[in-house]
Amino acid sequence: CFEFWLLLHYVYTTESFSSPSGGSICEEVIKRLRKYLPEYKKGNHDIFHKLQDKMDEAIKRAHEIEKFHETSGTDNPSTKVHLLVQLLRDLKKT
Repeated sequence: CFEFWLLLHYVYTTESFSSPSGGSICEEVIKRLRKYLPEYKKGNHDIFHKLQDKMDEAIKRAHEIEKFHETSGTDNPSTKVHLLVQLLRDLKKT
């Protein structure tokens, strides 16, 4: 879920997330994210501005998680948003 990418702006974790009874995995990720962004709600329009200065750290953590998955036998948790962000940054440079 997208919120895992947001969580990486604050913390590195390879803890697997699971869905609570009748819920979604994203609910668990959002619960963890709210430790850092208590006011977070899906669809926040100003989230980019709140996290912009932490973007490089989130990208670094996402790459570290990819390396972790090479030997862990699972891809929970994971994200590929960092690849999109890097692509957009590269396009902006040209």
